[in-house]
Amino acid sequence: MVFPGRFSSGCLRCRQRKVKCDEGKPTCRRCYNYGKPCLGYTDEFQFRHSAQKSKSPNITTNTDTSTPKTTDTLSVATTSPRTPEKAKDKAPAKPTKRIPEPSTRRRSLGIIRQPVQSYDDMSLCYFVRRFVSPDEGDGFPGHFSFLPSFFDHHKDGGLVETATLSVAQLAAFNHLGNEELRTRSLRNYGRVIKGLQQSIQSDAQALDDSVIATILLLCTYKV
Repeated sequence: MVFPGRFSSGCLRCRQRKVKCDEGKPTCRRCYNYGKPCLGYTDEFQFRHSAQKSKSPNITTNTDTSTPKTTDTLSVATTSPRTPEKAKDKAPAKPTKRIPEPSTRRRSLGIIRQPVQSYDDMSLCYFVRRFVSPDEGDGFPGHFSFLPSFFDHHKDGGLVETATLSVAQLAAFNHLGNEELRTRSLRNYGRVIKGLQQSIQSDAQALDDSVIATILLLCTYKV
């Protein structure tokens, strides 16, 4: 008898009983109807060599040979399915992307710095909306609507700008309760006082509108 070139894919018990297996997974139903547990399958992954079809005519032509040659044919056929495994081992392995473990992902996220909040921008936005911009209800201008006309957009650290920032930081501190805002407000307040002392030494600068506006702002400063 010539080996047909295909192994039985049925379960072990159906092969022992020599009956056709329905090849159900994980257990076949024929074993269930038989009342015996299914013993499983010998090989879940069956491979067929790509050159097996070309060898099949040689196997069929040797039907009239003696029994020892038939045994050799069976040994060749039984070893042929293992050939793809060797070829698979020699093939270059493809790089696989591994999903990092949860602990690794937590460590990588910890390296990323959170955006730092600008205390100056936050306090100025609150101050302008609360005391400078017109009221949304009645449309009347704010108490300090005149301040933007004194700002020098081409110079940083002016008296009016620093005084406005100091008052705005204190107002934001009273509203939000962030101690950092209070510390920054006191620091800017000291700079404004030092700048006023230098400005009022000159009679021309003492009567300047920016100096008067700065003094009006500091009159509202209450710690």
